[in-house]
Amino acid sequence: MHNLNTLLSGVDFKVRKVIESYQKEKEKNEVLSKEKVELLSIIENQQKVINDLVEKNKILKLKNVINNSSDSTAIKLKINELLREIDRCIDLFTQKG
Repeated sequence: MHNLNTLLSGVDFKVRKVIESYQKEKEKNEVLSKEKVELLSIIENQQKVINDLVEKNKILKLKNVINNSSDSTAIKLKINELLREIDRCIDLFTQKG
Protein backbone atom coordinates (compact mmCIF):
# COMPACT_ATOMS: atom_id res chain seq x y z
CA MET A 1 0.00 0.00 0.00
CA HIS A 2 2.89 2.33 0.84
CA ASN A 3 4.41 1.75 -2.63
CA LEU A 4 1.11 2.56 -4.28
CA ASN A 5 0.86 5.86 -2.38
CA THR A 6 4.45 6.70 -3.30
CA LEU A 7 3.76 5.85 -6.93
CA LEU A 8 0.59 7.95 -6.95
CA SER A 9 2.44 10.86 -5.33
CA GLY A 10 5.13 10.63 -8.00
CA VAL A 11 2.54 10.58 -10.80
CA ASP A 12 0.67 13.47 -9.20
CA PHE A 13 3.91 15.48 -8.95
CA LYS A 14 4.78 14.82 -12.59
CA VAL A 15 1.27 15.74 -13.76
CA ARG A 16 1.47 19.02 -11.83
CA LYS A 17 4.85 19.76 -13.43
CA VAL A 18 3.43 19.05 -16.90
CA ILE A 19 0.44 21.33 -16.23
CA GLU A 20 2.76 24.06 -14.95
CA SER A 21 4.97 23.72 -18.01
CA TYR A 22 1.90 23.81 -20.27
CA GLN A 23 0.66 27.02 -18.64
CA LYS A 24 4.06 28.69 -19.09
CA GLU A 25 4.20 27.69 -22.77
CA LYS A 26 0.63 28.84 -23.28
CA GLU A 27 1.51 32.28 -21.87
CA LYS A 28 4.60 32.46 -24.08
CA ASN A 29 2.46 31.54 -27.08
CA GLU A 30 -0.03 34.33 -26.31
CA VAL A 31 2.79 36.87 -26.01
CA LEU A 32 4.30 35.69 -29.29
CA SER A 33 0.92 35.82 -31.03
CA LYS A 34 0.42 39.43 -29.94
CA GLU A 35 3.94 40.28 -31.05
CA LYS A 36 3.30 38.65 -34.42
CA VAL A 37 0.18 40.76 -34.96
CA GLU A 38 2.10 43.92 -34.07
CA LEU A 39 4.96 43.02 -36.40
CA LEU A 40 2.59 42.25 -39.25
CA SER A 41 1.01 45.66 -38.76
CA ILE A 42 4.43 47.31 -38.83
CA ILE A 43 5.31 45.42 -42.01
CA GLU A 44 2.07 46.52 -43.65
CA ASN A 45 2.70 50.15 -42.73
CA GLN A 46 6.28 49.99 -43.96
CA GLN A 47 5.12 48.44 -47.23
CA LYS A 48 2.75 51.37 -47.70
CA VAL A 49 5.63 53.79 -47.07
CA ILE A 50 7.79 51.93 -49.58
CA ASN A 51 5.04 52.01 -52.20
CA ASP A 52 4.54 55.74 -51.64
CA LEU A 53 8.27 56.36 -52.00
CA VAL A 54 8.41 54.29 -55.18
CA GLU A 55 5.59 56.37 -56.65
CA LYS A 56 7.29 59.61 -55.62
CA ASN A 57 10.49 58.36 -57.21
CA LYS A 58 8.67 57.67 -60.47
CA ILE A 59 7.20 61.16 -60.42
CA LEU A 60 10.60 62.71 -59.79
CA LYS A 61 12.15 60.71 -62.62
CA LEU A 62 9.38 61.86 -64.95
CA LYS A 63 9.90 65.42 -63.83
CA ASN A 64 13.63 65.13 -64.55
CA VAL A 65 12.96 63.66 -67.99
CA ILE A 66 10.61 66.51 -68.80
CA ASN A 67 12.95 69.18 -67.42
CA ASN A 68 16.13 67.81 -68.96
CA SER A 69 14.81 66.67 -72.28
CA SER A 70 13.83 68.75 -75.19
CA ASP A 71 13.09 65.47 -76.98
CA SER A 72 9.33 65.18 -77.02
CA THR A 73 9.54 61.50 -78.00
CA ALA A 74 11.06 60.54 -74.65
CA ILE A 75 8.36 62.49 -72.86
CA LYS A 76 5.62 60.82 -74.89
CA LEU A 77 7.08 57.37 -74.21
CA LYS A 78 7.19 58.02 -70.48
CA ILE A 79 3.60 59.33 -70.48
CA ASN A 80 2.45 56.26 -72.42
CA GLU A 81 4.22 54.01 -69.93
CA LEU A 82 2.44 55.74 -67.06
CA LEU A 83 -0.91 55.47 -68.82
CA ARG A 84 -0.41 51.73 -69.33
CA GLU A 85 0.36 51.36 -65.63
CA ILE A 86 -2.80 53.31 -64.73
CA ASP A 87 -4.81 51.05 -67.05
CA ARG A 88 -3.38 47.97 -65.31
CA CYS A 89 -4.39 49.38 -61.94
CA ILE A 90 -7.90 50.10 -63.19
CA ASP A 91 -8.14 46.55 -64.52
CA LEU A 92 -7.08 45.16 -61.13
CA PHE A 93 -9.71 47.24 -59.36
CA THR A 94 -12.46 46.17 -61.74
CA GLN A 95 -11.47 42.49 -61.37
CA LYS A 96 -11.70 42.69 -57.57
CA GLY A 97 -15.06 44.50 -57.65
